[in-house]
Amino acid sequence: MMRKIASILMMGGIISSLFLIYFETRTGSFCPRIFNFPACFLVLIAFVLVFISEIFTHSSKKLSYFFFFSGNLLGLGLGAWFSIHKLFLNGHCPVFFQIPLCFVSFLIFLYLLIWKLKK
Repeated sequence: MMRKIASILMMGGIISSLFLIYFETRTGSFCPRIFNFPACFLVLIAFVLVFISEIFTHSSKKLSYFFFFSGNLLGLGLGAWFSIHKLFLNGHCPVFFQIPLCFVSFLIFLYLLIWKLKK
């Protein structure tokens, strides 16, 4: 059951990131920037790395862990960075139904980390 939830979260993260990237390419100001680079692209990379880790789960544990923790730490770091900026510094973060997506991505990556460590 936990694996299905994690897979849904990974795929949902990839699809959501692609949706945000689409709007970023249309408007040029939809995603927050980190070193003048849209963070939505980096979040997509993080979700793809975590998803790739599931491909290597059965064949190579080392590769699986490398991809998972690389993507997860990138995602957690970005989520924490932009969540802190949103909470305390009035930073920019895309919003969906009045919920800042930086909070959502941080919670998803935190859930995935807990899921992987319990596995």
